[in-house]
Amino acid sequence: MVSSGYYPNYNGGVEVITRELAEGLVARGHEVCVIYSFNEDSEYTLKGVKVISISPRGFPKIKMFHFFNRLLQLYNPFNIRKFKKIFKEFKPDIVHLHMARALSLSILKVALDLNIKTISTLHEYFSLWNFNPFSGMEYIKVSKAPFYLFPLRQIQRQLTAKVNYVTAPIEDIIQKYYDEGYYRDVPTMVISNALRNEVNNACVKKFTLKFKFLILSRLMPFKGIELSLESFHNLKNDNVELHVAGSGYLDKLVLEYQAKDKRIFYHGFVMGEEKEELLKNCNCLLFVVDDLETFGLTALEALQHGMPVIASNVLATSKLISNNVDGYVVYNKTQNELIKAMEKMIASKNYENMSKQCIKKSREFDYKNMIDNYLSLYHEVLGDDSCE
Repeated sequence: MVSSGYYPNYNGGVEVITRELAEGLVARGHEVCVIYSFNEDSEYTLKGVKVISISPRGFPKIKMFHFFNRLLQLYNPFNIRKFKKIFKEFKPDIVHLHMARALSLSILKVALDLNIKTISTLHEYFSLWNFNPFSGMEYIKVSKAPFYLFPLRQIQRQLTAKVNYVTAPIEDIIQKYYDEGYYRDVPTMVISNALRNEVNNACVKKFTLKFKFLILSRLMPFKGIELSLESFHNLKNDNVELHVAGSGYLDKLVLEYQAKDKRIFYHGFVMGEEKEELLKNCNCLLFVVDDLETFGLTALEALQHGMPVIASNVLATSKLISNNVDGYVVYNKTQNELIKAMEKMIASKNYENMSKQCIKKSREFDYKNMIDNYLSLYHEVLGDDSCE
């Protein structure tokens, strides 16, 4: 498997699903190696998964070379020899590409050149490179790819057209790539994401006097962080708290709000027990993402913990949150509407039943089915019985 990162160095949505799938396959008796980009080369084994981090070769990571290093993330020929060595040693039957990021699609070229069967799972829209990668993240939805990226994007289109299968948690992601010339004529399959439900003694949440909202996310503009902070700050209620956990582009903004609002608490990047404590002790997840969101694993984690969610009305959240059932849907992403939803959640006399519905909804996303679906797909691509 090829991922943008892997535990414990990264723990975003792509990395979580890669780990869930990798460990699920190991539990079924298969050998799995995960390759990801990091700032140093290393090898380790985690719960039976062989993990290899690679520091991508390129120019020195200083400002004057930023332009060229960014281009190498589209296609980096300097790593090819290293990829070939790994593949020839591990001898994979399938290379499953989740997200190449800094490794670039040169890793896919190596797999194709070695005649290894390949599957690509589309977890996000960023690999389209249909934006200006040299502008800020806040412009990702409005900027356009400059003309000089065309040759590199064309290489990507040609490579993706040769994979054996493409999957995604929702059909819309695949269609966006098709529309821009990627994965043309490649068979597709929608496989929903799922998480092992390892919540110990999951129980219905009780209403508490001090109502605690939670933001658990990469701190990026498309995650609705600014709107959530501003809306909570203008929520007139002294018996509420907002706990923010994550890291990214907007961490300074979170610190600014924490400094001026004593009800806001910033925990930084969390994982393991610290993350679990937040999910156990908070009452409601704020998840007002925009349409760049493709699934919403954090929302699923909240549901597993019996935590209602206030979510925006985008395709990804529609699969997870039903209005007035396991949370509230904000149909217009405005401060006024979000404040109304928070006030409604705080005043709800149906909170405990909503929590019950959260646990019920989370069980619809079956982890065993996700593993079964991928194994069936591997079996089909290989055309033999090796994945049974």
